[in-house]
Amino acid sequence: MVYRKDQKHVAGNPVLLTAYGAYEEVIETDFDIDRISLHDRGIIYAIAHVRAGGDLGRKWYDSGKQLNEKQTFSDFIACAEHLLSQNIARTGRQLTRGDSSGGLVVGVAVNE
Repeated sequence: MVYRKDQKHVAGNPVLLTAYGAYEEVIETDFDIDRISLHDRGIIYAIAHVRAGGDLGRKWYDSGKQLNEKQTFSDFIACAEHLLSQNIARTGRQLTRGDSSGGLVVGVAVNE
């Protein structure tokens, strides 16, 4: 999760939760100049490292593919719920984004 250092009220600001979640790919957590404009507008950027991604090793990847694909969707939903329960995000102020198969993850999560 990333936001501007000088952002006084994290709670209640819009949160962009993003996911990939397939093919053992990893969403890099390093600096990304493309996100600066989000932060300048008070948007918090968060990454859901869901199963079937490569972020936490081969076992994590295997636990979210094929017959276990539903785990990927559950992980994304759990991340969104966690942001709400910790008062980081508020209902109606959460944004979602998914690249490639992350689009499937987001689509299923929103429909569930």
